[in-house]
Amino acid sequence: MLPNAYKAKYLKRLRMADNVDDPKLKELFAGQDQIDFSPKKYSSEQLKEIRSFIKKGMVIPVSTIGRRDQQKKILVYENRLAEQEIKELAIKNRTSAQQKKLLNFLNGNQHGFFTKKEISEIASVSPAVIKRAADKGWLEESYQRLDRDPLKEINPHKSFSLHLNDQQQAVYDKVEQAIVDKKNKTFLLEGITGSGKTEIYLQLIQKTIDLGRGAILLVPEISLTPQMIDRVKSRFAQKNRLDPLWFIRWAANGPMAGNFR
Repeated sequence: MLPNAYKAKYLKRLRMADNVDDPKLKELFAGQDQIDFSPKKYSSEQLKEIRSFIKKGMVIPVSTIGRRDQQKKILVYENRLAEQEIKELAIKNRTSAQQKKLLNFLNGNQHGFFTKKEISEIASVSPAVIKRAADKGWLEESYQRLDRDPLKEINPHKSFSLHLNDQQQAVYDKVEQAIVDKKNKTFLLEGITGSGKTEIYLQLIQKTIDLGRGAILLVPEISLTPQMIDRVKSRFAQKNRLDPLWFIRWAANGPMAGNFR
């Protein structure tokens, strides 16, 4: 349920034990304290030796956690023509009307990266013209990382915890105790729309954060997602970002539920 970029990737490494002096091990580690371990890199005889070293305590297997950070990259174009070159090309007889439109665009955009779609729509030229311009050296193609921020346009006013009524407080106290005691319990809050369930969730989330832990808030249907993002960000956002990181997700059916660990 978490995005791929935040799923843990376990990396296997080998570490030489202290005060070990073995020529084969030194050759294997090539002067390093630790090496990446992938069975495919070694022959069956080498693997047999490595297992023997591990059994003797001369080599220690180590597992580390890395982030599976796979950022999406998109094809972009950058102007490679100087202002004088653009002027000279624009007056040539061989330059088509569409190419002149592209040159006019480049003249006003000497710097920066643009996608094919952006150039096509702004300059009113076809993708084929853009491709030919790249082939001619007018444009340089490259792949740039796409940094996406789905919350960028959502800037609600900062909100604060509301005073809970007696019923809300009773519910809050019961769930809070389970959070503090680290007890794996399930709670179902039932109430009509507007009865204050979400406020209880938000305050329990705050309690969880205060304890140095995290929380996942599930939203029962996609139509409620925008308003829920607004409420969560207004409560927890710092410097225009959610900190710590929140994942808000919707499920097809079922009651709204909070998962606090």
